[in-house]
Amino acid sequence: MSGTFRTFVWDPFLLCSQMTCMQGVFYTVSSSVILSSSLFGFTPSLAMLFSATPSRIGVFSQLVSSLACAFALSHVVQRAKQCLDFTCTIHLFHLIAICLYSHAFPTTTTVPLLYRIHSVDMVATADLVRHSMYSTGRNQERSN
Repeated sequence: MSGTFRTFVWDPFLLCSQMTCMQGVFYTVSSSVILSSSLFGFTPSLAMLFSATPSRIGVFSQLVSSLACAFALSHVVQRAKQCLDFTCTIHLFHLIAICLYSHAFPTTTTVPLLYRIHSVDMVATADLVRHSMYSTGRNQERSN
């Protein structure tokens, strides 16, 4: 007896495309926030995004980008079990980029704390958006 429960085909091209899209959203929103900081008198630089010691603008840009990535996760990935995987991968790639840019591993205790806060924020918001999308779609189908 063969069923269709949990049928999943591993597609490396789809996985790489989704990860590229999520990294693109993360860095596009982060860069936009850092560039808009010039309106408030800050001089934007890559060090704000890739510094081993986080700045206020860098923390704020990552918070905003985690919210944007949550919406992208709910649309691009569309699987609740993979949201945490994609979130951790985004932050792992960002940690690697920080190490390559600054030639140092972040040693402050705030970096792991910020990654945990942003990861929880991203996964919870993505799950909330995903549930609200599907519940709204079901309610519209019932009313028709």
